Amino acid sequence: MKQAALTTDPALVARASGLLATALRESLQLARDLVQAEEPHLPPGTLPRLDQLLGEFSRRRIRIAVFGEVKAGKSTLINAIAGKALSPVAFDPLTSVPVHITYGQETSWSVNEHRLHSLQELESFMREHPFNASEVRVTTPLDLLSLGGQVDLLDTPGMGSRDRHFDAVTDEILEALDAVILVVRYPGLFTRFTGELVNRLDAKISKLFVVWNLDRGCSDLSAAERERFARQLSDSIDMTHELHLVDARTAFERREDVRARSASGIESFLNSLRRFAASNARDVAALREAAKAGTRWLESVLPALEARFAEVDRYVREVRATIAAVQQEGEQELAEARQRQSAFEASISQLAQASRDRAQTRRAKLLEEVYTARRRWMRNGHLLRLERAVASAVHAFTNDMTVLARDTRDRLVTAAAAFGADVSLTPRTTKPLEVGRLTPEDRNVRANSGSFKILRRALWKQWYLPGLERFARDTLTNEVKHYELWVDSAARAVIQAGQSATAERLRRIAERTTARVEEVRRSTSLETFEAEYERLRQGVPNLKSEVNHIAELARRARELVEGGV
Repeated sequence: MKQAALTTDPALVARASGLLATALRESLQLARDLVQAEEPHLPPGTLPRLDQLLGEFSRRRIRIAVFGEVKAGKSTLINAIAGKALSPVAFDPLTSVPVHITYGQETSWSVNEHRLHSLQELESFMREHPFNASEVRVTTPLDLLSLGGQVDLLDTPGMGSRDRHFDAVTDEILEALDAVILVVRYPGLFTRFTGELVNRLDAKISKLFVVWNLDRGCSDLSAAERERFARQLSDSIDMTHELHLVDARTAFERREDVRARSASGIESFLNSLRRFAASNARDVAALREAAKAGTRWLESVLPALEARFAEVDRYVREVRATIAAVQQEGEQELAEARQRQSAFEASISQLAQASRDRAQTRRAKLLEEVYTARRRWMRNGHLLRLERAVASAVHAFTNDMTVLARDTRDRLVTAAAAFGADVSLTPRTTKPLEVGRLTPEDRNVRANSGSFKILRRALWKQWYLPGLERFARDTLTNEVKHYELWVDSAARAVIQAGQSATAERLRRIAERTTARVEEVRRSTSLETFEAEYERLRQGVPNLKSEVNHIAELARRARELVEGGV
């Protein structure tokens, strides 16, 4: 029973055919998007053939334009037909710009290359660029007349605002229209502009729908008055037409209310549009043949695309492997530079530690010399000999420490230069150590008076020689400590210089690696091939799916044909 209904009801046949045509056109368009970029690698004539098929489907679409004077309610009527706000209402920047509404996967508005996603965005854009658009294109998944998305609506510029522009637009589009909807409003139901348009349509349009938009200005009219004015309007129009009285505002604002929409006259008008569109039902047999042709053509394209994908895949892998090798080599250089820095810092630390150890050894030697002189003093009590021995030992210590500092500085500077670091170290300034008086005179007298002098000097040596004790405990200790601080400071300066040299070395390695990678990418056009790879990676499976889809459409079209269409 369902099959019989499908093949005998022209409206159902038109809808089924429209659904097939829309789906096939979308599949072919997806295929074309992929094929276009790969045209040089495909059999000759592939793209023109697809364009021819798409052109055939484009010509199958029903195009209906809406005309009327400014403020007649054209946009409101279109929104009522769609059941959704697609065309701005009472928006002056669009007065002289046509709005083309066609089927698409999502609702969006396009002005030149700008894509907008709401009427608010569209209005904001048009306020900023009121004279820069020749058309606003609207796509929507709404099936406007239940014909499978095969209907295009054109909301034209209002008559009476910019006549010259209006004339140019109508001259351009009239030849391609299947029908025209002329929207008029009370009280100017048939004006000079309306008459001029009707005269132009008579020679070019086979179907004219006249819609009297029952806006608020008609609220005081009685039913009899409406009927009388409608008859007068119809009599004024010479060409064949249908007249419909529609409250477009109510039909749109109360679109969810079935009873209100019916009372508004919109449903009666839509039924007339559907009957007209169904009477122009597509040639299902031609649709089937187009689907078969599209399948054959795309199946011939797939092997070439798959071969190209394999070729691009291999090429991209090879280039990426080359880049990975360059990057790995760069990472190895970076690692070696960092290891060299670590080894350099360790060697400087060892050099500094060796210098500190030598300073401590020299301090210990000086103490031993001083304490040896003190032991001699304990035996003989000769303070002058002790002072001379201590002064001689301190002088030798000072000279040795000067030599040690100079040798340490030379070693540090040499190591830095060998590493490639530029450092300047200030020589250490060495001052003679102040020993001072070893003992007060009275203690020296007491150290050499009385009995058991040697024993007393041995037991009370620190008391008898307090200056010598201060020198050994404070002066000498501070001198070595200051020397170690100088060594540490010099070592830090050398290490920091090495770090700066290494940072520069790392920077040059990174820059050189980046430059080599970019040269590989440039010389191999990798970016272009990566884009092609990604396009083919997704496109080839999609194209296979579309081929299967088109084949299924051909099967469904065959069922329609065999069902007796």
